[in-house]
Order: sequence, then C-alpha cells, then structure tokens
Amino acid sequence: MRDGTCWNLVQNLRRHRDAAEDEFEKKYNAVKVPEPIDTQREKINAQEQEANKSAQSYCQASKERISKYEKELVKFKSMVPFEQMTIDDLNETFPESKLDMVKYPYWPHKPISDL
Repeated sequence: MRDGTCWNLVQNLRRHRDAAEDEFEKKYNAVKVPEPIDTQREKINAQEQEANKSAQSYCQASKERISKYEKELVKFKSMVPFEQMTIDDLNETFPESKLDMVKYPYWPHKPISDL
C-alpha cells in the first residue's frame, strides 16, 4: 500500500510541475521586450566604407614608400664605405650635398636658410 501512495504522490507532483511549467512558458512568451529602432545604421555603414577606402589608399601609399626605401637601401649597400669616400664620391653618391660655388661663390656656398 505504501508503494501506491508514493506513486500517487509522484504523479501528483508531476501534474503540479507540468502546470507550473506551462504557466511559466505562457508568461515568458507573453513578455515582449521593446527593441530600439536602428537610426544610425546608414551613417555607420558610410563611415565604414570611407574608413575602408582610407585604409586601402594608406596601404597603397605605404607600399610605394616601401619600394622607394628598398631602392635607397640598395643604394646604401652598394656605395663606398663612408670612411673611404672622397669628396667626389660623396658628391656622386649624394648630389644634393654638392656645394654650388658658381651660384654662391663665398663660403658656405649655400644660403644660410638651407644649412
């Protein structure tokens, strides 16, 4: 007789549990959380596209600078060591360092503003 009472108790608890679950599910589905309206999506997408264009142009410019610097590096690796250079070697390697004695006949042979 005791086993029958226990089973009745278990079945009764199951019915209450199922009823509570159904009630909770109904209440849960009835709750609607309001979602804000997205008003900034277009602006954000436009900013993202502009940023992508800017990044791509920066990458392209960086690649150009890298190739320029690699050429300069080849120049530096192939030049005569500085300790062994003569003035003629220096002027040949770095033409911008050559003094213009015709245009500026007096020392320092360059305008003071360029020094």
